[in-house]
Amino acid sequence: MNRVDAAPTSIRISAVRTGEERDRVYVNRDDGSEVSWSWIRDERSLPHDLEHWVVETGARLSHGFWGLVAEGLDPKRVNKMADRIASGITLRDLSGRDITELIQAESLTTAVGQLRVASAEQAIVELAGACQRFGVEPPVVRAVDLTTMEGRVGDLQRAWFDTPEGTALELDFPNWEA
Repeated sequence: MNRVDAAPTSIRISAVRTGEERDRVYVNRDDGSEVSWSWIRDERSLPHDLEHWVVETGARLSHGFWGLVAEGLDPKRVNKMADRIASGITLRDLSGRDITELIQAESLTTAVGQLRVASAEQAIVELAGACQRFGVEPPVVRAVDLTTMEGRVGDLQRAWFDTPEGTALELDFPNWEA
């Protein structure tokens, strides 16, 4: 079992390389509840949900994808919201929930990915524009922060691919508000 720690635990994430068409993730919440889902196996890159772990811990976003899952939201619903955000589609029926940090996290994940083809300064401009389209402030990050996150994505990708089939990569998502 590979293990990566971020800070005091809010949720424990066990991402399992199944050796099949779909890998699986299990989440244990502090309240004792559990949830799991799968994602399509990709042998070239880190699963998108794990990229979110990197940017949300790096930018200390408590209510992005992983924070909403920690709060008890159904990950399928959160993923649908995140997919709509990534597509630039306005969200409806949010049940009064503030999704500012989910928008920031999705935009930040995209910005880190842009570093493959753009400078960090250009990615910061794109990040600001993406957040502005949804009417939210961008997360407070500098170009160097994006570069650091990109390195962490690479490190986590190596750890993910080094995780033997049938075992889990263990991650903690912190609760900074505790």
